[in-house]
Formats: sequence, C-alpha cells, structure tokens
Amino acid sequence: MEEEEDEIDWVLDSDADRRWWTAMGRDVEGERRICGRGRWWMVVAIGRGRKERRMVVVDGRHAGRKAVIVRSLDEGTRDRPYGHCLVAGIAKYPSKVIHKDSAKKTAKKSRVKAFIKIVNYNHIMPTRYTLDVDLKNVVTPECLQSRDMKVAAAKETKARLEERFKTDLPSFQ
Repeated sequence: MEEEEDEIDWVLDSDADRRWWTAMGRDVEGERRICGRGRWWMVVAIGRGRKERRMVVVDGRHAGRKAVIVRSLDEGTRDRPYGHCLVAGIAKYPSKVIHKDSAKKTAKKSRVKAFIKIVNYNHIMPTRYTLDVDLKNVVTPECLQSRDMKVAAAKETKARLEERFKTDLPSFQ
C-alpha cells in the first residue's frame, strides 16, 4: 500500500493536480482512488453517513451531465468484470425562471428529468461538491432488472431532485 502512495505522488507531479487533490480532501477517511482519463481521481466511500459526492459523466449519452454515485462496485461482477457504479443524475436541468413568468410557466421551467444507469469508473469525473438528497433507498441495483421498476425509481428520483430545487438552496446545479 505504501508503494502505491509513492507512485501516485509521482504521477501527480504538476501543481494543478496537487491543488485539485488537496481540494478534494486527500486525507479523508475511507477514500478510494480510481484511475480515469489517465489521471488519478478519488472517490469518497459511499455510506458512513457522508453526503454523496457529485460527479460529471464524461462519456456516453449523458456526457456532461451531473450525477451522484448511489452504489459502487470496485471489484466488478461476473457480468461487468471492471470497477463500476450505479449513478442517478440529471438528464435535463431546470430552465431559467424570470419574474414575469406565470405560475404555470414557472412550474414547467422548474421541471427536472432524471436518469439512472451503471457507469464505468473511467467515464466519470468527481467534483468537490456534494448533494444532500438521499437516493440510496430509491435507486437500487434491483430497480434495473425490469423496465417498470426503473421508471418508478427514475420518477421518485425526479421528485426528490425537484423538491431539492424548489427549496431554493444554493448550488443545485
């Protein structure tokens, strides 16, 4: 384990990488490191009462969209023999609302569209931000088994994200 730490320090030799690594909280307990896009990233362990760390999906249909890791599988499974995670994210963000909009138009602009999918670790990039919406009991690996369960989980995720947006707390997006 000590050799890996030295190797990682050697890989992160630029100042920008060191600043990013420090901002992400390198000395956080229960951290894991993953390699993505040729750089070492850190994913904070899910659970233990911590807020979920927000990620940006880098590849695929939802590239550029923000997501939250709900469950991570570092070792992989028989079907997917690589490290991957179950994420829930925002497929369509709410639009800008102005003062002269009617209540009906404001409600329409405040809608959110959510997605649920399994993503390879190499296709996500962590950010320093967290999301305080609890999705662990809504989005489960079992909900991906059938279309109906996935749609129901996506609707519940959408409702929770919209509620979070409507509480008008800062840094939703």
